[in-house]
Amino acid sequence: MILFVLIYLYIRDFGKAGTAFEMNLSSLCPESFFEIVNDFNINHSGCNFCKNMFAKLRKCCIIRLIIETGAYDLESKKIKNDNPHKNHRSRIRETFRKAGVDGMPDHNLLELLLFYSIPRKDTNELAHKLITEFGSLSRVFDATYEQLLDVEGMGESSALLISMIPGICRRYIEGKSKGKINLSDPKEAQNYLKDKFYGCKTEIFYILCLDSSGNLINCCKLGEGTPGTVLVDKRNVMQTAFRNDADKIILAHNHPKGVCAPSREDLELTNEFSTMLSSVGIRVVDHIIVAGNETLSLASVEKFRLLFR
Repeated sequence: MILFVLIYLYIRDFGKAGTAFEMNLSSLCPESFFEIVNDFNINHSGCNFCKNMFAKLRKCCIIRLIIETGAYDLESKKIKNDNPHKNHRSRIRETFRKAGVDGMPDHNLLELLLFYSIPRKDTNELAHKLITEFGSLSRVFDATYEQLLDVEGMGESSALLISMIPGICRRYIEGKSKGKINLSDPKEAQNYLKDKFYGCKTEIFYILCLDSSGNLINCCKLGEGTPGTVLVDKRNVMQTAFRNDADKIILAHNHPKGVCAPSREDLELTNEFSTMLSSVGIRVVDHIIVAGNETLSLASVEKFRLLFR
């Protein structure tokens, strides 16, 4: 009963004076207030008067929390609105519109991208966490869907969005280069294939089917394996060359995690395919290896030229 009276006086005087700090109960922490409220509500759940008191006390607890965290100005009796993060998303978007990609640091670009998979929460901390975890913005984009999900704070939508970026960039680059493409010059073929393997995390094998003038007829993906190996079906290579009416063929594969140098298996495969296709009048003119930004044309290396008949 004494506790009930004290609570009643507290609520009454809090409403009159507008402050919690002049009351005997003001030394209680907010958690203690809520414990009192919960006990009070359980013991007097059948009384309408007590229910009203319970609701008022909960309101007092919330107000006290606002005051103690500095969000309420006692003099003006108004909620402060000095949140430094207010309109942050609008500022980031405006910076991008005015300065573009080159005018923004990596973490802000990633933060902006995450706006579209995380509509309400702050994404700045997650952007920093991703770059710290993987080392750079490019390595964040190179991470697999599963690796991204392992980062605390990443959801399925965000992981999917980020993992799509390399493929979208590759599709954009390919679209820009549509039209008649002549790959007679090994450097042109190397540049073309560098874009083709952009962002690929596993070893992939392509053959480029060319006409007699070296113009590209079709670029055909014939195998995809692990980061260290890929298997290619000989019959599939032959059928693809015939189906595209190719006069010449360029073999190509990548080393996602290796150096831009041919392995013994690479040289044996080149010799085998060159012999097989030349027997039906189709010439293998090059085998190009791509490793990141580095490329190697085997036909341009003197000691490997005998592989191409």
